[in-house]
Amino acid sequence: MQSKRILCALSALLSIAVYAASPVVFTYQGVLLDSAGRGAVINDSVYFGLYTRTSGGGALWNETHFIQANNGVFSLNLGAKSTVNPSLVWNNDSLFLEVKKNNVVMGPRMHLTSVLYSIRAGFADSARVAGSQVWEKNGTNCLFPNGNVAVGTDSARERLEVSGNILVSVDTGSAALAIRSATNPALYFQQTGSTGPNRAKLAYSNNALSLNMWDSTGANESIGILTMRRHGTVLEAKGVIKAENFMVGTATLTVPDYVFDKEYQLLSLDSIARYINDHGHLPKVPSAQELNASGLDLAAMNMLLLEKIEELTLHAITQDRKILALEEKLNSLK
Repeated sequence: MQSKRILCALSALLSIAVYAASPVVFTYQGVLLDSAGRGAVINDSVYFGLYTRTSGGGALWNETHFIQANNGVFSLNLGAKSTVNPSLVWNNDSLFLEVKKNNVVMGPRMHLTSVLYSIRAGFADSARVAGSQVWEKNGTNCLFPNGNVAVGTDSARERLEVSGNILVSVDTGSAALAIRSATNPALYFQQTGSTGPNRAKLAYSNNALSLNMWDSTGANESIGILTMRRHGTVLEAKGVIKAENFMVGTATLTVPDYVFDKEYQLLSLDSIARYINDHGHLPKVPSAQELNASGLDLAAMNMLLLEKIEELTLHAITQDRKILALEEKLNSLK
C-alpha cells in the first residue's frame, strides 16, 4: 500500500509576478513510499492545498496534479494550474502545505519555510523577518523604510552603498542622476542627445579633478581635458576654450593709468631702440623663451600691453607736436 510520503525537497520561486501574465509558481519534489519503505508506483491524482493552520480550516489555495511515477519520486510546479493569489495567500506569516491522495492526507501539514517565502519578492508589502516588516509596497513602488542597503559588499555605512560600478541608462531620451538636498537639486548629472560615441568623464586622480571630453572614439578621437588642482594652477585645459565672455577678477589687476602721471619716467624712443637691439623684445615684456617656459598670464599681459599702448600714445602725441611745430616753421618761411 502506498501509505507513506517523504519530502525530498521544496525549492523556491521559479518566476515572480513582475508582470500580470507572469505565473507565480514554486517547484515541489517528493517521494511516495509503500509500507516497506520502497518507492511506490503512482498513477493517480494528488491534491495540494495551503492553510494557515496545522489542522482544520479552509484552504487558501489548492490544485490537483495527475502524477505518474514508477519509483515514487515526482516533481511538479505548484501554482501552474491554479494561480496563487498573492493578496490572499502571502499576507499570512505562517502557511502549511497539505498533500492528499484519494482524499487521504499523506501526513501532517508541512510548515513552509523561508525558502518558499522568496515568492514574496514580487509582493513585498507583507514580507516579514523576525516579526518585523522589512519591505513595503505602495502601488508600483517597493519601499525599504528602515536600515541601509549594501550591494557588492557585506556592510552598508549609508542608506545605499555600492561596491563596484553603477550604470544609469535609458533606451530613449536622456539619462540623469540628481543629488539633492530636500527638494532643491544640488548636483545634477545628465546625458542628452540622440546617438553617437561622444562621451565625458569626471575623475579625481593625482591630486587633481579632471573633466575629459571625447568628440569621438578610436584613433581619431579629439580629447578636451579640464584639470583642477589643489595647489599651483587652479584650472588647466588641454584643447581650445571657447566662451562668449571672459572676465578676470579685479583683485590682482593693476591698471596702468600711472603712465599718464607727470612724474612717470617715459623711456625715449632712442632708449627703446637700444633695448630692442640688445634684448630682442620690448622693455618689461617677457621674452619668447620665458613665455614658453612659464606660460602666458593673460591678465598681466593685457595690462602690460595696455601700458605699452599708453606709452605709445604719449610718444605719438609728442611726435604730433613736433610735426605741427615743423609745419608752422615751414609755413613761416614761405
